[in-house]
Amino acid sequence: NGGVGYGTGTAHAYSAAGTAGQTLTSAGAASPVWITKPVVTVLTTGAAATYTIPAGCTTVKVTAVGPGGAGGGSATARGTGGSGGGTAIKWLTGVPPGNTLTYTVGTATGTATAVSSGTQVITTISGGSGTAGTSTVFAASGTAGPAGGAATGGDINVAGQQGGDSFGTSTTAATNASGTGGSSLFGLGGAGVAFTATAGRNASGYGGGGGGGQTATVGAATFGLLIFEAY
Repeated sequence: NGGVGYGTGTAHAYSAAGTAGQTLTSAGAASPVWITKPVVTVLTTGAAATYTIPAGCTTVKVTAVGPGGAGGGSATARGTGGSGGGTAIKWLTGVPPGNTLTYTVGTATGTATAVSSGTQVITTISGGSGTAGTSTVFAASGTAGPAGGAATGGDINVAGQQGGDSFGTSTTAATNASGTGGSSLFGLGGAGVAFTATAGRNASGYGGGGGGGQTATVGAATFGLLIFEAY
């Protein structure tokens, strides 16, 4: 935990003292620095914002989760569940400290959570948005839920879960059922409602789709999420 002696090439010097659990990392010609790794940054907002790779770190794990879609439905219609957001996970290696990445966190259905090149050139990493549920006037029929959000650019790409189907056997709320919202790797979809004039349930976590409802209030989706873990 104490300071460490090092040579500058022309003189001998001592680093600052670190604290328990830190790692001493070279800063090139400058004084070595103490780093607590991983350096974790958790983001739930941001549009065309900048992330800077921390000093002493050359690997960054990126986890991008897209937002979910709201549930469908109304006072006169059943709804499918909204689908879950996609999740892309990527390990960026050999990245110089101080280089930057550009990111957007999806805070509304239709906007992906994405990381793209700044001064550090990369292939875009994207957790796609889920899709809002579909409303179908009470009837003897069935309606398929929307596909989950896509995921691209990761070493691991997991699409969001499809929104649950809705169906009915006649023309009243008591004879129709709405679908459950789709989940993401970081969030759960809201429950749908069946055979009653009730609001759909809200999603939880990050990237979950809202449950379909059978009133003017449908299940709300949850926002996306972005995590940088630098080593």
